[in-house]
Amino acid sequence: TKVKEEKKVEKPAVLSQREITLITGDKVIVSLDTEGKSVGYAIKPADPQKPGQSFSIIKFQGDSYVLPRGLNLQLFDRELFNVDRLLRDEYDKDEVFPVLIDRKPSLPSYRSRALTTKLQSFSSSVKELKSTATLSTRLHRSSLPLAFQSLSTDGNIEKVWLNRKIKVNLAQSVPQIDAPDLWASGITGAGKIIAIL
Repeated sequence: TKVKEEKKVEKPAVLSQREITLITGDKVIVSLDTEGKSVGYAIKPADPQKPGQSFSIIKFQGDSYVLPRGLNLQLFDRELFNVDRLLRDEYDKDEVFPVLIDRKPSLPSYRSRALTTKLQSFSSSVKELKSTATLSTRLHRSSLPLAFQSLSTDGNIEKVWLNRKIKVNLAQSVPQIDAPDLWASGITGAGKIIAIL
């Protein structure tokens, strides 16, 4: 008789763990391998006593998303649940959770004011973006479960987006336009008014 050899599947070595709080208030503990890639997840629900809770972990375009059961993705941007992006951009180090909130079109001003007042109870600031029907706010991490519940049921909201962190990389474009040579010769543009069209 031949004995069939079993192949050992090596589990990736876990180097560290980081914890990220989702907009729902649920916490995701992400295990990272030696290359900083996520290899495991543990979820601490915001309300451990709530019956029937479950979460789906899906991969999309290389990133991992932790989606609570019953989540309305018509209302909430899926990037709010992209744990890899949230960790990559260090949202776990912030005490606030930055979001953009699109109000429904043609919202009467009194309802818009009521929405702003409500958001102020959950956030450090609320700013109206004048050119759009959008509010920018930074929700306190400690108030996320209540804020999420309130946003979920507010009929004045069209969409809640992650206010993403943008990183500018000028390593190639600055040398292409010979800016370092101009700076070295004393031409910096300091004190000049410019228009970006």
